[in-house]
Amino acid sequence: MSYRIRLLETDEGWSVSCLDLPGGSQKEAVRVFQKLGYHVVRESGHLIMSNGERRLVIPRHDPIHAITMGAIARDAGLTPQQFRELL
Repeated sequence: MSYRIRLLETDEGWSVSCLDLPGGSQKEAVRVFQKLGYHVVRESGHLIMSNGERRLVIPRHDPIHAITMGAIARDAGLTPQQFRELL
């Protein structure tokens, strides 16, 4: 699976954004994965969610960067389109 990204040069360095996936909040990510049968297993600096077969690690900061969100969706077996539809 591949994602389209955009590189932008800023005064502070380079910025990367993912064109296929929205970034989002930790709460949005948890809501999407709960719809898929995941539940929170542990809470610390990150949320650990599991469906019994797969384990997802969701950062607790807002917003979650789009590339990070894309990697989490990919770990859950979702395409960018499937993830967007569940938001």
